[in-house]
Amino acid sequence: MYETFRDRLTGKERKAFAKNEKNRFVLKSIQRLVDLPRFVRMENTSLLDKVKRNSSSVRIKNRCLITDRQRGMISKQKLSRLQFRRMSRTGVLNGLRQSSW
Repeated sequence: MYETFRDRLTGKERKAFAKNEKNRFVLKSIQRLVDLPRFVRMENTSLLDKVKRNSSSVRIKNRCLITDRQRGMISKQKLSRLQFRRMSRTGVLNGLRQSSW
């Protein structure tokens, strides 16, 4: 499967997140400590502002492996709900049954 621009962008964001995860976590935990003096927390905020935005976990998007669709994701299978439904109907996904009540 060829790589699209979105795949490359998501890959960059995942790498940036992995690289800066510890640093960002430490800075955010220091920022949340109310016991510290205000000027220390303000200095910490300026350090947190210097960290790249793409290194945030919020920027990472889960996409369907087949259609590159972003919405309606089933995260365990990494498929959109539409592809999941189609593949389960045709019997490609093992262990699934149609529910009836």
